[in-house]
Amino acid sequence: ATGYVRVDWFTPEGLPRWGDIKQQLLTTTAYVEHRKVLDIGDPEYKPKLIVTRNDKETEVVDLGGRKVPFFERLTKDVEEGTEEAIPFELSYKASKSIVEAQQNAITLDTIRR
Repeated sequence: ATGYVRVDWFTPEGLPRWGDIKQQLLTTTAYVEHRKVLDIGDPEYKPKLIVTRNDKETEVVDLGGRKVPFFERLTKDVEEGTEEAIPFELSYKASKSIVEAQQNAITLDTIRR
């Protein structure tokens, strides 16, 4: 399985919303994509979960109107020092891993333009 999260802050002015977040999970038998802010193919830009499995047709789950409290809880954790969204030790290890990955990253010459 492979997981992928992408956050884009550079969005064309023609889009009705600023920024975009997509989360993807890919396995050999399923593909799941969470489109939170934008879906260019949907003029209403509703948040949705797209699920594709080997044995079923693609399913699109409308997430509109569903409360997702993680980011509210994470903000509270940062502001008040609580651990409602995520334990401090886990967030520290994740942040440390991200910094180490950035420090060890290389630029591939074939990608430069």
